[in-house]
Amino acid sequence: MIAFRAGGAGARMDNNADYLEPQEMLAELPGDTIQLVAQMHRVHELCSEYGEAATTSHLEMWIDESKQRACFPYEITRVRRSI
Repeated sequence: MIAFRAGGAGARMDNNADYLEPQEMLAELPGDTIQLVAQMHRVHELCSEYGEAATTSHLEMWIDESKQRACFPYEITRVRRSI
């Protein structure tokens, strides 16, 4: 699980490392997003099972948006590595 904590110039990611370079943070984001989407799918199934239409609808939107956002940091790090 990724936690954010205040430090220095702003918030930073805590993945048990004292410091991460920005490229390292970007490299971790797609995997974190995939885990988040998997959890949202589980909650979506549960909400659907119990007939919670409003929450189910919101989750569908958030899942779609998260999948789109997962591609961006991947592409940034992929392009950077090839330079």
